[in-house]
Amino acid sequence: MVFKRSKVFSYFSVASVIGSILAGCAGSSSSVQGLSPVVTTTGGVSSAGGTSTNPVGSSTSPQQVQVTSGGGVVTGTLPPGESIPAGGSVAVVSNSSPIIIGLGLGPKSTGNKAAPATTGTQGEVYVDGQYSGVNVTSGGALSSDLILTVGTHTLTAYGPFVIVGGSAFAPQTLTVGEFNFSVIVLPDGTASIPSAITLQLPANNGTLGNGNFVTAGYPAEFAGYNGKLTIDYAGTSVFKGVSLTVSSTTGLASASYSALSAHPQVPSTGVTSVTFNITAP
Repeated sequence: MVFKRSKVFSYFSVASVIGSILAGCAGSSSSVQGLSPVVTTTGGVSSAGGTSTNPVGSSTSPQQVQVTSGGGVVTGTLPPGESIPAGGSVAVVSNSSPIIIGLGLGPKSTGNKAAPATTGTQGEVYVDGQYSGVNVTSGGALSSDLILTVGTHTLTAYGPFVIVGGSAFAPQTLTVGEFNFSVIVLPDGTASIPSAITLQLPANNGTLGNGNFVTAGYPAEFAGYNGKLTIDYAGTSVFKGVSLTVSSTTGLASASYSALSAHPQVPSTGVTSVTFNITAP
């Protein structure tokens, strides 16, 4: 990607959540609607296309590689099993800002049923089933730029995480066991990373209902692709699929996951996972 850091981590009015993921850095807040505490915040992760001047061979462990992006040289982490030909395009996923405003690492507890049953350590980001060498920090950002090759990838960030919104006097918290993202990297390095996320989700002990929503913004090249948001908790899988359309205000291919119908109360341990999926039309 020629470093046009596109701020498009899905209009993520959820717990971004994991991981909008946000036209960048809108502030987080929380509010109470009726008897249901709600976490409202924004987020997003910027990404840009890049090219590798020299070939990079595959390795069984993460590699630090240099690519040209935005007219400069960027150093990032290439996950295991990935290789780049000389002159090959890549996506550079930035570590410059939190995935979601108010996102942090949550307390670990063997009794926390929101924590995923996995071998992944808290904060680790896996790409296609392998530890990428990149972590989500306590401040909610990636520990380094992440380099993704052309093709389709599955990213998983293992928690538990917490999303905190609101004032110091009335904070609201949503715990998320893990965030999952399906990412498509086009031949020019453009990636389906949500750079603009807006979310309004129930806090722990809240109830998911029609007032809750999540929006995610992607590069305009993904207009017409199919987006799907899935939230798993309390033995229930809540999901909604939409076709991405270009917003006249942001210029992004936007997915609006609104009008979520009422479902069981979110337990005190939060939700098990939040998954952003995108597929070709």
